[in-house]
Amino acid sequence: MTTITPFSSLAPQLDVFSSVPTRGDPRSGKARDRSEDEVSNPEPLRYLAQEISRSVLDVNERLASQNKELTIHVDYQMGLAVIRIVDRSTNEIVLEIPTELSRSLVKRIERTTGLLADRVD
Repeated sequence: MTTITPFSSLAPQLDVFSSVPTRGDPRSGKARDRSEDEVSNPEPLRYLAQEISRSVLDVNERLASQNKELTIHVDYQMGLAVIRIVDRSTNEIVLEIPTELSRSLVKRIERTTGLLADRVD
């Protein structure tokens, strides 16, 4: 099972986000590294992390009565955030965006596309 990390615990470690690759050319199967400007200026990331953390806390206050929790897990391999609603009593994932199945399909498509591109070259 994937470890669920609340976003609020990741926010103080903002340098983590500078190393997350962004989506690259799907044909190559390789992600694009963040630009020098994106890495050297952490202020927009800091502001975004604070806003997301506040929003997560607000949503979790509302979900507390239902014994559920919103979490954001960073999928570093794909370079995206995975949003989950988790039942606190069972640790069951009630809702996940994007789903594990869709992330798996994207990985397969990118891998297949990359292999086809290699054959063409």
